[in-house]
Amino acid sequence: MEEKKINKMLRRRFSGVGWTLLCYYGIVNLLVIVAVALDLVRQGLLSLTGGGDWTPASAMDNGWGYLAAIGVGAVILHGWKGTEFFQGLFARRQKTMTAGTLAALLALCVGTQIVNSLWITLLEWIVSAFGLSVMETLEGVSGEAGSLSMFLYMGIFAPLSEEILFRGLVLDTLRPYGKRFAIFGSAVLFGLFHGNLLQTPYAFGVGLLLGYVTVEYSFVWAVEAGRSPDRVRLMAVTKTMPAEDINTVIDAGVDLYGENRAQELMDKQPFLHPCEAHFIGTLQKNKVKYLIDRVSVIESVGSLSVLEEIEKSAHAALSGILGVC
Repeated sequence: MEEKKINKMLRRRFSGVGWTLLCYYGIVNLLVIVAVALDLVRQGLLSLTGGGDWTPASAMDNGWGYLAAIGVGAVILHGWKGTEFFQGLFARRQKTMTAGTLAALLALCVGTQIVNSLWITLLEWIVSAFGLSVMETLEGVSGEAGSLSMFLYMGIFAPLSEEILFRGLVLDTLRPYGKRFAIFGSAVLFGLFHGNLLQTPYAFGVGLLLGYVTVEYSFVWAVEAGRSPDRVRLMAVTKTMPAEDINTVIDAGVDLYGENRAQELMDKQPFLHPCEAHFIGTLQKNKVKYLIDRVSVIESVGSLSVLEEIEKSAHAALSGILGVC
């Protein structure tokens, strides 16, 4: 029974990511087909009216479909995750990047590219035995940008959108299950997303490196933005403290307090001045219903049964949605 509950929770957690990647892939292909088709029609009309030559090859350099897909994807992701998701990506910072670490990472990137070149050579040797070649496919997936729109897509927006998807959405979803799992899992999906045997190994290797950089340093480690001071909040931990002392702290400007014990919170809260409350202690299942409309966040959950009780009580509460982290 417990295994079924865990599987249900995991499916619910990961289904959003899976559908996001699938929808993004579908939107990209659909809008690219539409853009190329419109460009072919335009060129055909110009050719018929004597305004130009029929050059279907140039239509394949049309990057507007890709750019439109990225824009649509960004709107959908923003609607789902909100502004806080993007702010968190660009504001989060862990360690400070050093010149030595940067040099080592660049060397590993070059090494990954060399290994991938050896892989392509091996693959070409294998398929050549059957009278085939992978070089034409390689040129197709790594060719130069032949138009401004394709340059903007390949040089700027495609790398940025892939980072937001894989080092942002996917990595953050997997991170609660461990850093190594998050880095490896996001790299596997990043490699598979490229959809061909020539790019997948290289994308997987680079995905490992970029995932490591994101987890250990920052999504934008090269930009010394750090965290904005107005995003940092001071929490007053009020365990065993009387209501009078807590009110003194609140009057001094503290707007957030954390309580460890459910009964203490229930006893003291009626006597406190208005202030946001978090529960930061071990929570028993039978206490959930008493806290659900008293705190804005429960910061620790020790079992699946407590989590399910929180979900049940939150849906039943008239006060709205409870944040759980």
